[in-house]
Amino acid sequence: MPPLLIVDKWVTMSSQENTTQAPESLGLGIAVEGEGIAPSDLTIQHLAELLEATAAVLNSLDSDRTQRARPYLRKIREGSAELVFESAELEWAGLVNDFYDVVKARGAGAKAAVKRSLIRLFKAGRIGGIRVSVIGSHEEARAQPIRMAAPVEEREATIEWTSTVYGRVVGVNIFADHSTVKMELADGGRQDYTVEVSLAEKAARLFNKPARGGLYYVTSGERHESTGLTDIEFWRESDFLDDLRVIRRELEEAGMQVNPEEWIRELD
Repeated sequence: MPPLLIVDKWVTMSSQENTTQAPESLGLGIAVEGEGIAPSDLTIQHLAELLEATAAVLNSLDSDRTQRARPYLRKIREGSAELVFESAELEWAGLVNDFYDVVKARGAGAKAAVKRSLIRLFKAGRIGGIRVSVIGSHEEARAQPIRMAAPVEEREATIEWTSTVYGRVVGVNIFADHSTVKMELADGGRQDYTVEVSLAEKAARLFNKPARGGLYYVTSGERHESTGLTDIEFWRESDFLDDLRVIRRELEEAGMQVNPEEWIRELD
């Protein structure tokens, strides 16, 4: 059998008739570089931080495809150190493209989780700049290495809105630092709401009585939160017949004569 010659990832046979090639792999290079950086400046802790920050960006883009790559330290020398995430699977190539594009765009238009991880990666290059490159013979590797810039700051639209809850007050707790009101909701279930002390005292006077409370919400990007109850008051559950009588009175004031009881009989 002809002897095997192994060079990097290529396995060839000395015979001209047989040549075997391992699957081409694609690497995502993340380097810290800068003038005057010595190998002693790049501690194990710093390299681990760089590794974790890069993995965080990849996971925020697609955690499943991230699992297909293996990381290793490619080189460490005067002025730079480079980590590489590498895989030969096709799905990995798409994730490398996504990573390269989101860094190039400085995270503009990306999800909040992606932006947070980009900021973490940018800060991980604290003793130098972060350089991103694509390594391999794939078409994707033709992309020029890029120096990572600070992710853009985008102001997210904030929407404020109010809502109303109906139910009965079934519990009030007043603590040193906060107070809560528990309501048994008219549409089912129970819910605790954070309130000011004055509102908790008001709710206590409505214990086991039907009440309605006002809620204030703030929505910004992926953040959705409520400030708790803003008000609470006694609420009389409406009676259908009483509502019809109110309608009759309004119609009579407008010059029309109606009888709610006849309406009900017609509905039957």
